[in-house]
Amino acid sequence: METNDKSGVVKAFRENIWRHIMGESEKKNLVREIMADPTLAETISTIIKHLPKIEEIEHDLKAGVKQITGMEIETKLYPPSRGDVREIMIYLKPWKEAGIPICFNFYDGDLPAIRTMVHVDNWKAFEPIAKQLASLPDTAVHKVCPIRRDWNSWRLVMIDDSDTNEAWQKTTIQDRSYSPDAARALLALFHERFEKLNPTIQTYLQQQATAECSLNELDRSSLGVGGSTPNHGA
Repeated sequence: METNDKSGVVKAFRENIWRHIMGESEKKNLVREIMADPTLAETISTIIKHLPKIEEIEHDLKAGVKQITGMEIETKLYPPSRGDVREIMIYLKPWKEAGIPICFNFYDGDLPAIRTMVHVDNWKAFEPIAKQLASLPDTAVHKVCPIRRDWNSWRLVMIDDSDTNEAWQKTTIQDRSYSPDAARALLALFHERFEKLNPTIQTYLQQQATAECSLNELDRSSLGVGGSTPNHGA
């Protein structure tokens, strides 16, 4: 259909239908005009219904993340109803259990993307850990984890993320087919982000393990465990 789309109507819909259209614009007015025509509205609804969806590559994304990280994962979908999924949110279980609820959000936006974020509901508990992570040598964690303007329920995690379109575009792909090739392209972005972030997380976890071990040794010493046995004589 797009090859005969001389007016650019279908192309405009493909580019904008997934977007929460904000403010006045020529494209918004075009959407209103088209949807006011019942015949065109029905045609566009059919197009939208049959567009590829990100949930079609959910299995590939989950399998790829597990293969790349070697970790068990936890997955949430938004919205949770099948057929309308726009976000596949993947957490690495060992990180989450250690108090690091970083979400790798595979997102169906204007272009498919992956976002590395922490939800604001988790921020209060995570903030002290985030500060420790940001203070480590060669850290990959942002020192303030800023809130993205149009994602105000999330905070950006990585040091090379910022509230700019340029930074945002670095984690998008141009392929909206949601085919195996698109899944591989998204996983390549994930792999790059994980490889940057993982050394910082592992350094923190090792420090925590060392501190816990030292504390346990101190507790054992204070209880006299492991010391010399008193000689009470025969």
